[in-house]
Amino acid sequence: MTALESRTTAYDGRFGVVDYINEVRGEYTYVVTFEGDGEHAAAEASWVVDVHGSTAELEMLQPAPDWPKFYRVGNDVMVQGVLTDKRDYLDPPIQGAAIKVRQSVAGGEPTEVASTTDSYGRFTVTLPDVSLGRHDIEVVFPGDAVYQPLSTSFYFTVLHETVLTLAGPTELPTDYELVTFTGRLTTDTGEAIGGASVSFRVNGGFSGGTVTTAADGTYVFQRIFDNRQPLTLTAQSAQGETYGPATAGQRWYGVRRLFINTDRSAYVSGDSAAIEASVNDTIADEQIRMTPYGNKPISIPRNPDDSGTTRFTRTLTRNTTITLSTPLDGDHLAASLSRVIPVSPRFAQALSGSYASSGSYLYVHKSTDPRLKVTVSPNRSGKCVYARTQKLVSGTWTAFRRSSCIRLNSLSYTSYVLTGSPAAGARFRMRFESSSDSMNVRGYGSWRYVKFTS
Repeated sequence: MTALESRTTAYDGRFGVVDYINEVRGEYTYVVTFEGDGEHAAAEASWVVDVHGSTAELEMLQPAPDWPKFYRVGNDVMVQGVLTDKRDYLDPPIQGAAIKVRQSVAGGEPTEVASTTDSYGRFTVTLPDVSLGRHDIEVVFPGDAVYQPLSTSFYFTVLHETVLTLAGPTELPTDYELVTFTGRLTTDTGEAIGGASVSFRVNGGFSGGTVTTAADGTYVFQRIFDNRQPLTLTAQSAQGETYGPATAGQRWYGVRRLFINTDRSAYVSGDSAAIEASVNDTIADEQIRMTPYGNKPISIPRNPDDSGTTRFTRTLTRNTTITLSTPLDGDHLAASLSRVIPVSPRFAQALSGSYASSGSYLYVHKSTDPRLKVTVSPNRSGKCVYARTQKLVSGTWTAFRRSSCIRLNSLSYTSYVLTGSPAAGARFRMRFESSSDSMNVRGYGSWRYVKFTS
């Protein structure tokens, strides 16, 4: 019995005494004694007070509340929490408190592991090498002289580790075709998991369908794809009673379609060409280069319209290569397309030795040897040209003569003389030709028509 303070009653007979309990939990019996005086007899009264103690809060940190509630067989599971004093708005930690963690596996007898909170109110218990099945966990703070007891419960499931594979072609088809993908679902020890559901997602979101594994764990998935756009295919197996979910994925880069078009199939030196370079992707950072034979590449500014086409016009003098390329990026492989635009040389021809003309014919005395002159562009100095002559026989142009190689001079000029003693009235036609080479494709001038007279 602990004596508290003596008090004198007030005018209305009331009195009061404060007992500083210091938060020690338990039952307290209070006895008040009046010893009496000359007018009143002694008296005594008593009553019992049950002090419950302060309230603590137990917060679980591991496993976290949003944890999917399953672990793999053989994992170590960490149970971690913090104990704080709820009477203080600052929630100060409770240090040195006893914590008990009880674990029951698949309804079996519980086992218990003890821990103590640190200076931050935290505690940690590791459950090593967990086994298959449901694990019911109870975390208990039994209370102490100051704080009331409290506990919390949760469970997690321990499943077999699973391995899911996904295999597809090295490259996707260039046009829409049915593509076959295969895979297998097993435990981490290689045991097949049959009858499991495997779902597929295309490019992260779109559902691609579901298949079921065969008895040996294998599956086959088919879907129509092409390689115009990048593809990410994800396979995911559902969780079973004794095995967890698994995911496998494969990614294929897209292959852009490149096109180069011209307004004509062939050109003569000096012609203007309308050229289109297009990509089936308006955001592709394409490069367009034009390389006339023997010259350095010329960069063409890209200016794609809504269809991804850049249009430009250039004057061509020699075989010209147009190259369209796009770089490797996060979604597409690098791509390149080249097209050689054939350009034939231009022949500027003139015939000397004539004295008159009529229609397309130039009149030449049979005693005169006509000379066909030519200047070729672009400058093909040192290259061969050939003079071809045909004779009109019974209304049909018939081969008469083809010269050997005549080399152009430094000005890309030469000439050819038609020799012989043709009869008066004989008709011929002449022109220069060149063979294909790296600079230009085969070319020829227009016919020059000659009629010999007496």
